[in-house]
Amino acid sequence: MSLVKLLGIPLHRDGYNIDLPDCRLYVAHSCSGVRYLLSAYAFRFKQSFKGRALVVIGAVPLSIAGGVLRLSVIFSSAYYIGPIMVEHRPHVVLSWTVFTVLLVGVIAVDRYISGVRCQGSGVRGRTRA
Repeated sequence: MSLVKLLGIPLHRDGYNIDLPDCRLYVAHSCSGVRYLLSAYAFRFKQSFKGRALVVIGAVPLSIAGGVLRLSVIFSSAYYIGPIMVEHRPHVVLSWTVFTVLLVGVIAVDRYISGVRCQGSGVRGRTRA
């Protein structure tokens, strides 16, 4: 909620109820698919146990950060655009957009770090005959 307040959006939280000036929202227990897809990514693209474990462990804070970002985007759009943004279709579009951006970003960072690590260790993509 701090991120939303930093954006200047007045809200009041009472448990899972969020009161914005134009609407009252209820935050349901939602499931973040980020942690499941990152786990699948780890087992598909990571070769070492250490690499796999780091991705799986990192999925927990990333899921939390993704949830905070997703809710902040939804609350902000409800405040600045209108309550229609929390109806089913806009809510799903916003959620999937945040989810996709987060997932692509995490994979891009991981691939970049993996590439830097391989270049730094002298490992090349091909071997000499």
